[in-house]
Amino acid sequence: MKQTDLPVAPVTGPETMFAAIRKLGVVPFFSNPVSGFSIEDLTPRECWFTGETLGPWDWKVDVVNSGEIVYGKFLCGGKSAFATIRWYRELMNHSARLKAEIFGAGFLFAQAQRRFFPNGNDHQGPVHAAGCGRPYPGAA
Repeated sequence: MKQTDLPVAPVTGPETMFAAIRKLGVVPFFSNPVSGFSIEDLTPRECWFTGETLGPWDWKVDVVNSGEIVYGKFLCGGKSAFATIRWYRELMNHSARLKAEIFGAGFLFAQAQRRFFPNGNDHQGPVHAAGCGRPYPGAA
């Protein structure tokens, strides 16, 4: 367990894992660049994969089954994390707004264009910046 200044108790079972996630809102499962801010960092080493007792990997089932916590790969780079329903909605809304801003501003690069419009789109040639008539770098 890493030293942490987070205002939560060490994660030693499903109840303390649930309490930590509810208190923090969003918690990555594995260690990350923010030292001490993950279930892995909050859990004492003796609770991980001992083979004799259940650990965080097992406890996540109880936490998610509560219906108040979601688990998935929704952080930057597809990192696994837990989130309360409120914070999950915020993350998804932010993601949707970001996508709308990117696509709405015309920042649709060739790779994304091929993925989202595999059969082509309404115009020929590269995707252009909104209203400026010139292609973005990397546009095919």
